[in-house]
Amino acid sequence: MDDKSLYQQLLGLTEPWFVQRVDVDFDAERVDVFVEHRADTGWQCPHCGKACPLYDHRDSRAWRHLDTCQLQTFLHARPPRVECDEHGVCNVRLPWAEPGSHFTMLMERMVINLLLHCRNVKSAAALARIKWGQCAGVMHRAVHRGLRRRGRPLTPRLSVDEKQYARGHTYATIVTDADRGVVLDVIDGHKTEDLALFYRRLTQEQREAIQVVATDALRAYLRATADELPDGDNKIVLDRFHIMKQANQALERVRLAEHRELRLEGNTTLQRSKQMLLWADENRPSKYDDRMKALQAQDLRTGKAWSMKENLRRLWDCPTAQEARAFFGKWFNWVTSSAIKPMAYLARMLKAKLSKIVRFCEHRLTTAGSEGINSQISSAQHRAAGYRNFHRLRVAILFFCGGLRLHPS
Repeated sequence: MDDKSLYQQLLGLTEPWFVQRVDVDFDAERVDVFVEHRADTGWQCPHCGKACPLYDHRDSRAWRHLDTCQLQTFLHARPPRVECDEHGVCNVRLPWAEPGSHFTMLMERMVINLLLHCRNVKSAAALARIKWGQCAGVMHRAVHRGLRRRGRPLTPRLSVDEKQYARGHTYATIVTDADRGVVLDVIDGHKTEDLALFYRRLTQEQREAIQVVATDALRAYLRATADELPDGDNKIVLDRFHIMKQANQALERVRLAEHRELRLEGNTTLQRSKQMLLWADENRPSKYDDRMKALQAQDLRTGKAWSMKENLRRLWDCPTAQEARAFFGKWFNWVTSSAIKPMAYLARMLKAKLSKIVRFCEHRLTTAGSEGINSQISSAQHRAAGYRNFHRLRVAILFFCGGLRLHPS
């Protein structure tokens, strides 16, 4: 088999395309494959598929292909153009590359696989022996391709969370499909207008299909969801994780205040006890058991506040919203009748949002999926040593966490 026939098969070329010649430069570690088409070829408009006459050829271009052994391989051709009555002069679709790409589809597929494996543009570019900007371009095209293929699916259950991505309290809003665990969109900012813009981009059918939105108690998210979705206020579920985070913060305020009082008396019972009290009772390491028993044996406000925090967790075990309301009523009376101000303040704050909290019993939805995605984003940020701007961050998140079909067909 001669070199032209070999590359004809390696490139998967079919009529009317054929390999005209192959140049090998071992010193430069490079192979150049020159491709031509038959003179009597009939062409079609890339937009409407109508048969069209050949108009002219663009200047010869080169596309990077998969390496031949250790030799970098480049495919050269003069892309033909056709003249369509409806669409004017158009570039013919080439069987080996997508429009706008400087790589063959096989090469682009390999670069995408390297990016998914390395999760870092610099490392993937080094392995593929291409420039950083070329590798980033492959990522951008893959995300654009994946979003185009995804179209406008109906998503009944959403999860909304914020993610800090730069210094100076710079945040992005992450909108996730709660059922599939994939990122639907990334919005710059975490204000009301930022999330509202996402909702406004949806069709009326998509907005009506949304049944529930899990989010934290950020006022901007609550307002945007209530205003932009049909009956939006009754579709909000306040996330369990963020509520328990607020409970832990209230407990820590109790501990700090009491620790200052006890230290004046020479009592160090609460010294270095913060982490021990943050653990859920069943998850707390056994090394804390003796110390926890000693704390509970004393009549301290911190011990009582810890019991209140742990009992609040039982709210999400209630099978129905009615039982959850009854449980919260008893818990509320217990907490507010105590003299522990931070916990009483927490109880009153939760009572004002109770309908959005107990709605969990109907939908069983949290932002746990978003928190997992946030961990993946943090890992990607660490490997990339951060991102220069929001656009690059958005592309990276959708590439790694968007569940998109990235590869060229």
